[in-house]
Amino acid sequence: MARKGVITVIESLGRGGAERLVVTTMSRLRRERFDPRVATLFGPSDLAGELRDLGVPVHELEMRGPVDIPRATVKLRRLLEHTGAGVVHTHLYFANIVGRLATRGGAAKLVTTLHNPDYTYDAGVGPRFRIRKALDRLTLHRPGHLIAVSEEVRRDYQSHFDLPDIEVLYNFIDLDPFRDRVLALKRASVRRSLGVRDGEVVVLHVGRFHPQKAQDHLLRAFQLARVEVPELRLFFAGDGAELAHVRALALDHELGDSVVFLGSVADVGALYRAADVFAFPSRFEAFGIALLEAMAAGLPSVATRAGGIPEVATDDTTLFVEIDRVTELARALVRLGSDADLRARLGAAAVERARAFDVGKWVPRLEEIYESA
Repeated sequence: MARKGVITVIESLGRGGAERLVVTTMSRLRRERFDPRVATLFGPSDLAGELRDLGVPVHELEMRGPVDIPRATVKLRRLLEHTGAGVVHTHLYFANIVGRLATRGGAAKLVTTLHNPDYTYDAGVGPRFRIRKALDRLTLHRPGHLIAVSEEVRRDYQSHFDLPDIEVLYNFIDLDPFRDRVLALKRASVRRSLGVRDGEVVVLHVGRFHPQKAQDHLLRAFQLARVEVPELRLFFAGDGAELAHVRALALDHELGDSVVFLGSVADVGALYRAADVFAFPSRFEAFGIALLEAMAAGLPSVATRAGGIPEVATDDTTLFVEIDRVTELARALVRLGSDADLRARLGAAAVERARAFDVGKWVPRLEEIYESA
């Protein structure tokens, strides 16, 4: 039987959660049944090498911005004609638009993964927002098979577009290989390489610097917590528009080397190995791949119940705090920072909870969706 061609279309191959999900999927998709390819709209292309190492061709549709949607649509349509692929699977906003336009007329079965609650939390004022939402609505006349990465994302799209048929297929990781890579690292050596001193308790946050992630509140809570637990140190991994603001806050509060900004990190596995606590105080969240990875690595967490977070974490794995409550967040950091037994108990439960999001549970369902085309 001939293999079914699948073209996954994504905005870029940077190091975000959606991009990593594509690589994980390709690593487990059965090649005797499927012939996968990936098409990107624009850069960065950090993960393209990993895909090619897996034998997955990567095609660039060379978009520079929204004005290039028609050109990218034509290029994707030509790729479909050239490969005879039967499925187009899109991820993220502009890829969704291009994929819908390119498959009009039944050129291929369309599958779309919705990754973010795009309309409930983003500011609904201004022409840019209105145009994005209108274009989303206009092209949803052919939605295909819609997948949401959490119940939170499903609620968002159902409430704004009245779409009844959205399947939840949670984000996933390849858990055992991920844990093996992390645990193979020598914790003491990694901590020394990061400048962590004996007896210090490392609080880690991984994420893009954006008001959504509440890094400003985490920094203020950390400052309060250090009064009671001076051995705490805070490591930030990530980049983004709010990085300069949070750096300035750290300088204003004279936190010195107790706060470390690592920037964008290609492989965060070493950070999970070095850390003692994971902090995830988001104001809203679709799912939280970084939180899932931290749990898989055996880290206890402090988190809000924002959006999809309580779909991933539980009271057995996490100290939950209310959104935007700096003092409450500080108290949770003090509890975990001063209680090694509590950290161990929550961390062990986190590993077991993370198994619910292993790739082996979810890729077979995705293959069923592809095969139904």
